[in-house]
Amino acid sequence: MSAGTWSYPGGGLHLGLDLAAPLYTDVHAPADGVVLYQSAGQPADSGYPGNQSGYPGGAGNSILLLCPVQDRLYSVALYHLSDIHHVRPGQSVRQGDVIALSGNAGNSTGPHTHVEICELTMSLEEAVSYFLDTADFSFGTGWDTPGACSQMACRMRPEQLLPAS
Repeated sequence: MSAGTWSYPGGGLHLGLDLAAPLYTDVHAPADGVVLYQSAGQPADSGYPGNQSGYPGGAGNSILLLCPVQDRLYSVALYHLSDIHHVRPGQSVRQGDVIALSGNAGNSTGPHTHVEICELTMSLEEAVSYFLDTADFSFGTGWDTPGACSQMACRMRPEQLLPAS
């Protein structure tokens, strides 16, 4: 883990967990789930501070998963990936499957995978419908508060949910 959730000195927030790894390191699905979104249009090592390429802005290459775990539903966003993905929207994945390779794309200063997690308060079908209508990776929690909640979700601190290794 190279960084958790924190505030930038000049303002703004880092709302996820960064897992440092060399370029093209396997990125595994953290849980069983379904791929809601994937984009791999940016070169794998094209990151620099302030680069707003990719979706959402600055993510570079990204994947959004929906993962039901113990009667709860989570969205798991993975950013700054390489341009090599092994999944497509609508595909089911199993925990441990290789879904992409790490990269340095978008608003990034080096090779890593950035992880953001929201706990959703809706069904899988409602989450899919909401995302297809809005393309909102934050499920209404916004981008300016670490523990923000909306009517649909609460933003989680990934470092409290994912194992350290």
